Amino acid sequence: MDTEVPTTTPARLEEQYFAALCDLCAATEEALDGLTGNSLPTLQQGTARQEAFAARLRQMIDRSSSLRDSIASLPLAGKADPLAGEILSMHRRLAVLNRRYRALLSRFKRSVDLSLAVCRSCTDGIAATSPASPAHTWSCEI
Repeated sequence: MDTEVPTTTPARLEEQYFAALCDLCAATEEALDGLTGNSLPTLQQGTARQEAFAARLRQMIDRSSSLRDSIASLPLAGKADPLAGEILSMHRRLAVLNRRYRALLSRFKRSVDLSLAVCRSCTDGIAATSPASPAHTWSCEI
């Protein structure tokens, strides 16, 4: 009897989740690089990749109750299972990246608001047609 032995074993669902989580971190770093480097194509590509990987992770979690349960128990399983520890570590890394991303976007927004306020105050025509935002502040990010 001739049976074929698969050359690769299917990866555990947690391994696939971890791989997608790593890809999401890489896409977030790419978007951060695009933002800090003033590269719109890099930012757009990183953002598109973030959306794709986030959707993939959401589908994986929605389809598998065992994956939901293992993610919920990550802090407890992290010491016993090396993969669970790596997933937990990657979740923490993604949280740090997201905080950096949020802070950077906030700084850019303040800089844009400042530039708009300067333009409004220097140009009578623009100031008459678009009043300044009531929440603007005079600050500068360096």
